[in-house]
Amino acid sequence: MCYKGGNLSSWGFLTNQEDQSNPSISFHEWFKIYLDPTDYNKAREADAAAVPKSHQDIRKFYRDFLEQLCFYIETQLEDQVGRTTWHQARIEFSFSVPTTWTAVGVTNDFEKLAREAGFGAAGPAHSVSVGLTEAEAAAVYTFKTQSASYAVGKIATISIS
Repeated sequence: MCYKGGNLSSWGFLTNQEDQSNPSISFHEWFKIYLDPTDYNKAREADAAAVPKSHQDIRKFYRDFLEQLCFYIETQLEDQVGRTTWHQARIEFSFSVPTTWTAVGVTNDFEKLAREAGFGAAGPAHSVSVGLTEAEAAAVYTFKTQSASYAVGKIATISIS
């Protein structure tokens, strides 16, 4: 995330085009892990200069990032929803969260930020949920896409070619 004078100016790979020597520009990355207040406070204690000044800043970066992501998804997919409009289509946004987020409150906070950013709000049949951790999501994906035999108590072997 890149901010000029406190306002979002670019996000994602577009931040690479910003003048990194300009003192009025601030760059923020790797803030994902700090949504958990416990992790944020530990990081501030360890190296305050390397972590945003407040937990509210972390929430702002998240919300801004998610707003940009939501807008990008809509602009990329609105012509591909078939016979209906984007706003009338049934759209389900399902997020996974870091495995390190063990407190339910952090996951709920993330879901709230996603909703505030516009996920699930663009149409009456749009919804948003937080389901699996990233590790669980990776395991489900692997299970569904690999040709292997799985059974309780057995070790599966997967051939990757």
